[in-house]
Amino acid sequence: MKACSDHNKFWLDKWASNAIGFHEDFIHPLLKQYWSSLNSAPRSNVLVPLCGKSKDLLYLRNQGHNVFGIEISEIAIVAFFDEHKITYEKIRHPNHDIFRGEGLTVYRSDIFDFPKKILPKIDVIYDRASLIALSDKQRQNYSDWLTTSAQSGCKSLLITLEYDEEKLSPPPYLVDRMELTALYRDNWEITHLGQHSALAKGYQARENAYLLNRKEFNA
Repeated sequence: MKACSDHNKFWLDKWASNAIGFHEDFIHPLLKQYWSSLNSAPRSNVLVPLCGKSKDLLYLRNQGHNVFGIEISEIAIVAFFDEHKITYEKIRHPNHDIFRGEGLTVYRSDIFDFPKKILPKIDVIYDRASLIALSDKQRQNYSDWLTTSAQSGCKSLLITLEYDEEKLSPPPYLVDRMELTALYRDNWEITHLGQHSALAKGYQARENAYLLNRKEFNA
């Protein structure tokens, strides 16, 4: 779809020009605050969509989990492994590449074209900057993609952003509770964990943390 290709080009250009002000060079505080709320089992398989070179990947691995990221930019992926001095192997495929290190696998792919059959059973999804990186035209497709990737009992820690739209233009995109509920309520149980002050492009904003539980369904 043209919208998807335009979206990919936007982010690929950002990484290519090192215009990555959106990248947070620290572990997200709400991940550390709320991760225990998920009660995830040791060695859980954790999926991090649109992961960039986030240090959150390292945090999750250091909790003892198997971490799987999906990212369109090879520049971001290689930077992540190199900056943290993690040895990795690269496996090329026609429509995606696999970068695999100890406890960490990152797939270079457009998320909407990603072959989900190569993923293991996912126990937890961590979404800090995926939903809010997508336009309103893409968010329903994204939530559908996640839902079909998750089996019954899968949990998700999801962080959204709200701000004054007169002061700040996206991305990141504003996703309020009403939209979040509309996107996920049919297939997920939603618990609002808390709202916290944050900055977005230098402006005051609010981050909302949610715990999502995949409802039982007949596969």
